[in-house]
Amino acid sequence: MHFINFIRRVQFNLVLVFFVVELEEHIHLLKKSVPGWLETHYIRKTNYLKLSKNADMGPVIRKLEALAAEKNER
Repeated sequence: MHFINFIRRVQFNLVLVFFVVELEEHIHLLKKSVPGWLETHYIRKTNYLKLSKNADMGPVIRKLEALAAEKNER
């Protein structure tokens, strides 16, 4: 394998790994910020996300918008 091809493959894999890690961090922040709305279940060596069917989405959206606005102000 040519060195440049190796670098491209490693670069692609690292970007993908960092993206997955960042996404997992965001999901954990969502769960922490708006409890009861989003759940994770570990089934057969895989994590699944479950949105609460009973949650009123109005307060959830307002809370997430407020958190996003607060983050943008910093």
